[in-house]
Amino acid sequence: MHALLIVLAAVAGAVLAPARAGPSRPAKAAAKRPHIVLLFTDEQDGRTLDPEHPYYNVVSTPAFESLASTGMNFVRTYTPAPQCVPGRVATFTSLHTHKSLGWNNGQSLAADAKTGKLDGNCVKLYSRETCEGWAKAQAVHVKTTLDRELEQLGWNVTLIGKTDVGATVLERFPNAWADGWHGGPSLSILTRSADVRKPTKGTPISLVNWNKPNGSFPNDWRTVEKSVEALCRFPELYPDGERVFFYSSVLTPHPPLHTSQKWLDRVNASALAAVQPPIGNLSAFHPFDSYMSISKNVAAPSYPAGYVYNVTESYFSDVAIADHMHGEVLSALERAGLRDDAWVIFISDHGEQKMERRQMWKNSMFEASARVPLVIQGPGIKPGTVKEYTSLLDVMPTIIELAGGTVPEGLDGQSLVPFLFDEETAAEYGVTWSGSRPAPGRPAASQYHSNMGNTGSFMLVKRVDGAEMKLITYGNALPWFNASSYHPQLFNITADRWEQTDVSARHPELVASMSAELEAIIPTQAADLAAKTNDKKVFQQYFADDMSTWKIHQKLQRTYKGFTDTDMQKVKLWEATSL
Repeated sequence: MHALLIVLAAVAGAVLAPARAGPSRPAKAAAKRPHIVLLFTDEQDGRTLDPEHPYYNVVSTPAFESLASTGMNFVRTYTPAPQCVPGRVATFTSLHTHKSLGWNNGQSLAADAKTGKLDGNCVKLYSRETCEGWAKAQAVHVKTTLDRELEQLGWNVTLIGKTDVGATVLERFPNAWADGWHGGPSLSILTRSADVRKPTKGTPISLVNWNKPNGSFPNDWRTVEKSVEALCRFPELYPDGERVFFYSSVLTPHPPLHTSQKWLDRVNASALAAVQPPIGNLSAFHPFDSYMSISKNVAAPSYPAGYVYNVTESYFSDVAIADHMHGEVLSALERAGLRDDAWVIFISDHGEQKMERRQMWKNSMFEASARVPLVIQGPGIKPGTVKEYTSLLDVMPTIIELAGGTVPEGLDGQSLVPFLFDEETAAEYGVTWSGSRPAPGRPAASQYHSNMGNTGSFMLVKRVDGAEMKLITYGNALPWFNASSYHPQLFNITADRWEQTDVSARHPELVASMSAELEAIIPTQAADLAAKTNDKKVFQQYFADDMSTWKIHQKLQRTYKGFTDTDMQKVKLWEATSL
């Protein structure tokens, strides 16, 4: 029986020291090379699988907890881009957003990196000329993708469920869904830098429905059904000796927060009540954060008793649904006789704010949005917890080495294989073991350039004298985002778990040194300028050149709740201001 590698969405880090030379011993018989299965959730707060965080005890997730307790749990994993398309593109390319140019939920990979064929949905929603331009620009750095790299290594690749990366994936994999373009040009994305401070979403409680026993997304159950069927037919579908990369991805626990009492019963009410973080005072927020709260419609002066609790409880119950879904897939592996031969990797593309810091959705650099789970479990991997910083960027290099390949040059992530095995164990399973690994103390970095964020935001998190420190900086392209108003923020996560107090004014030297370190990873101002230039170009081509001012005004009224003539003047000023 072939070993099976399963990957579930989440990323984090731990370092295993290279094995020391010792007495020679008889060589062990090599195990057959494992298959690989990737299981992915969407919008799962990584702290739900951190045993040291209070959220770990809030919801019962037996499938996820079993993986974490029997595998390597990377509890300090961050998304390189806290939104669906940018986060998943980063995972599939191991490139930061300013290199992949998958800027937002309306813009992913315009072409297949292997063949150069344009993504059909890109052409349908934009134009051939636009997609050709994007593909040419992306090709500077995007030389391959996870699926294409595995195919090049001779693997049979199966993708089921949400992918959201473009790159002709939906044309090549009939059971994949989510095209990576989200309907094409979006005014809430393209006009974000006009700084129109009006809601673009419904209220948090409007997302909640307690009469939906199947959750929010019928497609997820179809994904589970197809995954279970394929795994139960594994010997029939995949000839003996063929290596398989099997990907199964659900959208849950992404809002809306539809649930029922069955799932609410898996939430520990007393544990949740004990850890409700303060939502904060909007008037005291940084201007970037206040814009995000307003855009997300979490700007009410106060909320009734139970409001925040009901929203967060509903979110955690949806985490329980996601756990059940992937638990079904894991049970199918066991019934097929594959479970004991499986390496399992579990990840998510980003987290969910769930009312923390007066926010819903993701999009921010706060822990609720930026932290994701990452667990790798299976033969040869001893259970443990890794507290080194890791990133979703590390997923692709890790899988390539597990698959027996060599990590291509130019990727931003690093393989986590040396965290999992010593050299001898890696050789036993036919795994490439380069010996190189993220250096102890390596920081994690992230960036965001999409809706509900009026300017670019950038994050660096690292340990400083034993404390976990997070720096958040902002793009200054356009005069109203000047460095004085949009100054960096610094949080001591160790002392301030809920990120309530900006301590940047107390530590100017640390802000300066961390800013330089961040700049070496992401050229922040250049990235901000490039993203805003892209927004303006797309707005000009698909709105301003084709529509009257009156028609654009009407569309903006449907985009921003309560949009006024004063807001329209801000949009006109944004249009007229050179970048």
